[in-house]
Amino acid sequence: MRDGRRCCVHIHNVFPYCYVEYRGALDEHAVQAYTKRLARALNAAFATSLPPSLVQPQHQYIAAIHLCKAKLFYGYHDRWSYFLKISYTNPALRMRLSAFLEQGRAMHTFQPYEAHLQYHLQWMLDYKVFGCDWIFFEHAISLPRCTSCRVEVHAQAHDILNRRVNHASDSQASPSSFPDDPVVPSLRALWKQYRERRAQFHMGPPPSLTGERSVDASDRVWDATSRMLCQWEDRVGQAPAGPASPSPLDAHVPVAYDTVELFHEMRPSTAQVETCSSSTLTPSTLVVPSTPSMNSSAPISTPQPRIKSRRGTSSLYSFHAPPLSCTELDQTWSQYSLLPIEYQTCHYTSTADVPRHHGFSTALDGLEAFRGRSSRLSRAVGRIPRWQWAHAPPSNAQVSAWLAPKIGTQPIILPTPNSQESGPSEKKFLSTLCIEVLVHTRGEHVPDPQQDPISCIAYTWMEEADNSTTGYVYSSGVLLVSEERVKLALPILTVPSERALLDKLVSLVRSWDPDILAGYDVSRSSWGLLANRALAAYGIDMAQELGRMHGAKDYCGRSVLNVWRLMSTHIALSQYTLEHVVLHVLHERSPVYSWATTTAWMQSRQATDKERALSYALRRVKYCALLLAKAEVLLRTAEFARMYGVDFFSVLSRGSQFRVESVVLRITKPRSFMLPSPSRAQVGRQNAPECIPLVMEPLANMYHSPVIVLDFQSLYPSIMMAYNICYSTCLGRIAPFKGTYKLGFTDYTPDGHTLRALRDDVYLLPNGLAFVKPHIREGVLPRMLREVLSARVMTKHTLRAMHMHRGMQKRLQAQQLALKLLANVTYGYCGATFSGRMPCVEIADSIVQAGRETLEHAMSLVEQTPEWGAELVYGDTDSLFVHVPGRSKDDAFRIGREIAERVSALHPAPVLLRLEKVYQPSLLVSKKRYAGYRFDSPQQARAVLDVKGLEMIRRDGHAVQRRLQEACIRLLFDTRDLSAVKRYCQRQWTKLYAGQISPHLLIISRQVRLVYASQASLPPGAVVAMRQHRLFGLAPHDGERVPYLIIHGAPTSKLQDLAIAPSELSTYPLHMAYYVQRTILPVLDRILGLVGVNVYAWHDAMPRTSNTRASWSLAPSCHWA
Repeated sequence: MRDGRRCCVHIHNVFPYCYVEYRGALDEHAVQAYTKRLARALNAAFATSLPPSLVQPQHQYIAAIHLCKAKLFYGYHDRWSYFLKISYTNPALRMRLSAFLEQGRAMHTFQPYEAHLQYHLQWMLDYKVFGCDWIFFEHAISLPRCTSCRVEVHAQAHDILNRRVNHASDSQASPSSFPDDPVVPSLRALWKQYRERRAQFHMGPPPSLTGERSVDASDRVWDATSRMLCQWEDRVGQAPAGPASPSPLDAHVPVAYDTVELFHEMRPSTAQVETCSSSTLTPSTLVVPSTPSMNSSAPISTPQPRIKSRRGTSSLYSFHAPPLSCTELDQTWSQYSLLPIEYQTCHYTSTADVPRHHGFSTALDGLEAFRGRSSRLSRAVGRIPRWQWAHAPPSNAQVSAWLAPKIGTQPIILPTPNSQESGPSEKKFLSTLCIEVLVHTRGEHVPDPQQDPISCIAYTWMEEADNSTTGYVYSSGVLLVSEERVKLALPILTVPSERALLDKLVSLVRSWDPDILAGYDVSRSSWGLLANRALAAYGIDMAQELGRMHGAKDYCGRSVLNVWRLMSTHIALSQYTLEHVVLHVLHERSPVYSWATTTAWMQSRQATDKERALSYALRRVKYCALLLAKAEVLLRTAEFARMYGVDFFSVLSRGSQFRVESVVLRITKPRSFMLPSPSRAQVGRQNAPECIPLVMEPLANMYHSPVIVLDFQSLYPSIMMAYNICYSTCLGRIAPFKGTYKLGFTDYTPDGHTLRALRDDVYLLPNGLAFVKPHIREGVLPRMLREVLSARVMTKHTLRAMHMHRGMQKRLQAQQLALKLLANVTYGYCGATFSGRMPCVEIADSIVQAGRETLEHAMSLVEQTPEWGAELVYGDTDSLFVHVPGRSKDDAFRIGREIAERVSALHPAPVLLRLEKVYQPSLLVSKKRYAGYRFDSPQQARAVLDVKGLEMIRRDGHAVQRRLQEACIRLLFDTRDLSAVKRYCQRQWTKLYAGQISPHLLIISRQVRLVYASQASLPPGAVVAMRQHRLFGLAPHDGERVPYLIIHGAPTSKLQDLAIAPSELSTYPLHMAYYVQRTILPVLDRILGLVGVNVYAWHDAMPRTSNTRASWSLAPSCHWA
């Protein structure tokens, strides 16, 4: 609620539903007879399919069936179609009902519509409810409580004002046109906030998304345009006649969107609400959150050479030829096959390092011999003007005194003074409870809920600060099982037994009422372990006790977050242990103690040992909360939920198609478009994709001259907007494929009247599909993408202007990220041919082939323009890599801008080619693998190393491999000295063979699966995980990255037999020959081979050593991350 209190609202009379198409007569008696037969058939199908224990006599599974009308969304349809809305009583019957309709178990076979939508999403769509946003009620009553919330009310569905508030702006919506205001509901509030901030902070208007462009999409000529025009004319001329005129009873059939109100009681007509501001709501309204001209000057004349005269009758006067200017000289380089700039290439500074081939020595060309004319230079004697004493290094005492104020401090409130916002607070009142459990284990085994009791629970309560900051307030403590009162310098609450410990935790959860229950590893050391122990020892269902609803299961009303899973999606690391993530996110090192060590401390009679164990648990649970705050998981998820219109947990648990569909449905439902629900079999029967993106094989080399990288800005969304590509605008194929006009999973053939009316109002795409132009019908997807990308441009413009407001910056950053992800995955919604919710492979092919030809035309323009002197070295989907030999960095940026402007002018808006960066020097290794020194602007003095796809940024190797490759690339770029690279590599290999490299840098981490097809060929990580499970009971998670090392063994040993866990290192030597020859040399050879270096020859030239293995000793109970 507005004051921060949690409220539970029970909403009544909301039924799940789906649609089927109705092809019968519109006569009232015919419709009623048909719906009655259908209802009886469905009820009978449910009764016969359910188990006898679940069947109730005379129970009605179908609540109601209503006739309505809508326009089909899958393909262009300009006439109404009639549907039966089937409302049923139990949301759990959704999949069963869909199967009945598809299999013909009720009357005959039906194609279900909107049957794949979940119950909660249907309710949120119909009543304009958004995740992590406000919901308004006109009337609510209090009844006996059945939850643990402080405020609990009941309301009818028709009391929700959100639908009436937003329905006023959508009531006149037409499927063929859109209003000027945003049609994506979540963006209306975003633009309103932007206008308020713009007036408050005096910001200028955001840049335009499309810009000025005179090219029309109809003028675009594809490679097969002439052939497609002939096929289109044949298709229009051979089209069959149109259907019969609509029934006169059509006006009495309600549209599908209005059928929601058929379950509502008759309401007074004065209930229309125009705005959603709280000032228009009556005092009885309940508001609760839905989830926790320049003057020209005269030209200046240039001085002319004086004309000399000669006496004579045949005198001739002429001008002296002026010398060439710098610009004219620059234009003559190509006439003599010369480069304007000769960049230094890779070379050897030591002649002994130059490789010999067939007995001859190869060397770089130098200057010819010449005789110097200058006299011998005199060497001046260097002098030092004065001496000065250097500062003595600090002593140990001085260092300790300097570190004393910093040791032991822990921030409790994260915000800084700069995070204060000038506007009103937008806090979501989300609260989180994190716990960490300590267990008395047996030896080195991990906790077993069946045998090991819980000794203590460390917790951290986390909620937003009361002021208008984006920081959090933390409160930590310990629940300890102890017969005696413990006096330590820690917040401790003792209980006499383990059962009392569980009861106390349940009491605290019900008292604090958190929205989120979090733990770093829920199943091993947090809520999951706690629930398993309570069930095994006392028969208590903690998932039911800790939920908000009495008697419900699965923590009803609260979200359970597994923090390590969240971190694995937010940050790319080789391992995801708590200490490893804390090191890279919070930049703090922390020790790791085994379960046996903490158990020994807890059972010790020394107070210092118990304090050490409790402090360790408290530190781990505080880190869990701090990671959630630092990674902005809660803030980002809340903004995503509000932007996509889904609930909080669905943002984390559902995929990208679910998000796109939620936004699309909020546009289509008010306009009465009907979306089909294809089955897995229908999706599988689609045609195979015919078009693939253009990914060239690069000209692998090291380039010393600049390489220009140009990128089409949001290519696939831009193509969808430029050519109005959408389900609702598609007229299907212009020529039959295998004798049919198949579109996706349906056979779509528009009537002849429609085709003849749209003869000249279509776009023909290069794969042979036709789409109507926007003035006929603007597509839903293009309109949605235009609004999303415009809102993102606005958000980024505001983000740059609000650099002093840190709290608002975080929120704006989350909003623009949500918009970016939505735009990027819209194409995938159309092209998901395996797991798609509503795919269409032909529409996806249209987008891909249009993007491919757009990139090809840009490549042709670059190669056919001689004044640029450029060569194309690589192309990938929407990017161009253009090499300009002998040009400077400034010239590269100038040429790049000219290419971008020339290409953009040839395409309709908003297709835009953008100069992204310039590499100098650079390495092109293979597809999607390259590296270079990046310059983002001509004014940038110092370059940044940019790497894509190479091992130095991958996680499947080890640290030595990554560091060695990065050092070689930097040394090669900075010096071009291959001798220096050789000396560095041999020096590092010598250290490895001598055992002078820390073993932590040689740990390899790979993902493991829970199930493998063959146990005989398991990867090394899986073998290590199985051994840990067998010895200590530590079962791996699916997708967990398991660390391992490779030890020395017999030459015939399999690699999986040589893999060990890092904790076993003290008893085995490492296999250094494997690490160098199998993991490091191939990585370096791919890079240095481009400049003619044989890395294996460098390795073989090293002095031989017999020490190919090395041993280390690690403490068994503790190590540092």
